Parts: sequence; structure tokens; C-alpha cells
Amino acid sequence: MKILEKYLLGSCALLSLFVSPLFFVFFAFAGLEFPGSDESPIYIWWVTLTFSLAVFAYFYSFRYGLSVNKSELPFYVFFLALLVVHFLWLLFDSGQTEPLPRNLILFIGLGLPGFLTGRAVFRANAWQQIIKLAEPLVLLMSIGIIFAIVLPYFGDAIVTGKQIGRAHV
Repeated sequence: MKILEKYLLGSCALLSLFVSPLFFVFFAFAGLEFPGSDESPIYIWWVTLTFSLAVFAYFYSFRYGLSVNKSELPFYVFFLALLVVHFLWLLFDSGQTEPLPRNLILFIGLGLPGFLTGRAVFRANAWQQIIKLAEPLVLLMSIGIIFAIVLPYFGDAIVTGKQIGRAHV
């Protein structure tokens, strides 16, 4: 596997792992306020984009062989069992249960991409590239948090939990 491919897989993995912090740090650096997903769908688009990149990276990793490792099997079994239990629950309690509850959507949108890109990185053996990319990214996120929370606090502004990433919760 080429080094550029490893860096691209590492970038997808980091986007998947830091999907929410990166979004809100970007808003902090830009000086923008995120009004919430009820008024602006940009966060939903961002999560959908990172999910799509994770799925692409996952299927791209099969380019080097279609085998599934034994260490991955428990996840596949767990994810399949989660879906089977949910749909069985729907069958027996269809009047009370939502077909796609919010927790399942959040798991699929925010949790599953981390596994998918992690599997791709494991397959490509791209750990070194992730470390090289993660160090400046975490530093950048730390600076964004300082600008969004710490500096306003010392400037006599009242900082509440709602101002983290300048999001209106």
C-alpha cells in the first residue's frame, strides 16, 4: 500500500473519531455560532459526510483481500445482534417503538464510522500515519478550545456549557 493511501485512510479515521470536536472547533476558529440542528442541517451533513468517508475507507480496505479476521468477528456478531434484537422488538411492540430511534441513528452516525475506519487502518497498517496526523490535529483542537472557552472566561464573560463550540443546545 502506498504511503499516500495510508495518510488518506488515517485522515478518514481521524475525521471519524473526532467528528463532533472538529466541527465545533471549526466554528470556534471561524467565530461563528452554531444555532442547533433544528435550524441548520450543517451538522447532520457533516456527520453524513464523515460516515460516507468511513464506509468508503472500509470498503477500500477490502481491495487488499476479502478475508475477515477472527478479532473482527465479535463486532460483526454484536452489530448484527443489535439490529436483530431491535427489529424483533419492533415486531412485537410495533405500536410503542420507533422504527429508527434516535440512539440507533446516533450509534450508526457517530459510533460505527470509528470501527469502520479503524478496521481499514488496521488492515493497511497505517498506525504511524495516524499518529503523525493526530498530534497537530489535537493541538489545533486544544487551541480552539482555549479561544472558545478559556479566553472568554478570563475576559469576564460568563462561560456556560452551552458555549462549548458556540453551540446553542
